[in-house]
Amino acid sequence: MLTRVQLFDRALRERGWTYDMEREVFRSGKRQMDEPEKPLALVPEMTLDELVSYQDDRYDRSRRAVE
Repeated sequence: MLTRVQLFDRALRERGWTYDMEREVFRSGKRQMDEPEKPLALVPEMTLDELVSYQDDRYDRSRRAVE
């Protein structure tokens, strides 16, 4: 069974969205979602805290890749 964060990650990929860590927004090409309610709608059970954890995890992964 997938976690909500994994479901969220899959939903983003399926729609062609990525997380832009520099600007802290979700992007699809030049389009971006500035409001957290929009990405949260991809997985209705996901909480704002889980979204923040998702963003923190992506930041941590990018930092480890650079080191």
